[in-house]
Amino acid sequence: MYFFNIGTPLGKIHVCYDDQGLQFLYFYEGGKARKGPPLRLEGEKKMWPSLFQALKDYFYGGREVDFQGFPLNLDRYTPFTREVFTFAQKHIPYGRVTSYGFLAKALERGKAARAAGRALASNPLPVIIPCHRIVRTDGLLGGYSQGRDIKRELLKIEKVKFNLVGRVNNEIFIRW
Repeated sequence: MYFFNIGTPLGKIHVCYDDQGLQFLYFYEGGKARKGPPLRLEGEKKMWPSLFQALKDYFYGGREVDFQGFPLNLDRYTPFTREVFTFAQKHIPYGRVTSYGFLAKALERGKAARAAGRALASNPLPVIIPCHRIVRTDGLLGGYSQGRDIKRELLKIEKVKFNLVGRVNNEIFIRW
């Protein structure tokens, strides 16, 4: 297992990967992970230069970054969960959002909105697998493994606009 840390405007990020691909990415503060495995810096500290640069570009560059080229090691997840992760990464672009219900419909599992939400709650790679781009049907943020404050800030980085009551702009919704 390899790891590196990167500072962002939203706090430090801890990135873990192995020879098969990315395993974990999570925000932490004060030595404690917001969500993720206990923060044990085991293995070899080894930078992944292209991923490090992509994360820097995302957080500091103010432009769209495509993380699809980075291999992911998702073997420990169920086929449905992997399907949700893959779909979110491929079909919900930077600066756009969809709802859990629309996501389930797009997966041709119209009644599986809650199951899709549970799958996304287990996302080990926030930002890389953009679960922050899935919101409630009414445009409110809904939950997020790293906290709603981080979800809102990630969407703001992507220039998503919110109305006065905190709903995302309806015009950016992807509906299938």
